[in-house]
Amino acid sequence: MQKHPYTIRVSFLGFNMLHTLLVIIHIIGAGLLLGVVFFTVILAMPRNLSAERLDRLVQTRRLGFFIAGITILSGIALVIPYLSKALSSPTFLIKMGLIVMEAVLAGQVITVQLHHAQSTQAGSISKRLGYWMLLSLFTVVAIFAVAIARSQR
Repeated sequence: MQKHPYTIRVSFLGFNMLHTLLVIIHIIGAGLLLGVVFFTVILAMPRNLSAERLDRLVQTRRLGFFIAGITILSGIALVIPYLSKALSSPTFLIKMGLIVMEAVLAGQVITVQLHHAQSTQAGSISKRLGYWMLLSLFTVVAIFAVAIARSQR
């Protein structure tokens, strides 16, 4: 690992514990995020949702935003020491672009439509929302694929 003047080093038995902890948080957060997105797609399968199921869907999405925040923060902490190298990497930039796309999709498209469905209390979600959620799932899987491809180098 490249030494950086601003990196905090806490070593134990030769391992950089802070870096290891951040990697663990990042990987667990990413896995949980994938699970949340997959689970919300499953929850949204029926077009007519009960109020309880719609509330559960919205709560699960909120949990997803919290997990995404932790995952993004740990990712930022991991990349800071290598920022100039990362910004010159096409795979890193593709991954960041996909993350921005997912953030806009989840925050501006899906959440707005879910709140609209909640406010109308119809319990009916549009077919488009199901497609947006599937696109969200595919985007998260693509982020994983790019991250794995990048780590294989």
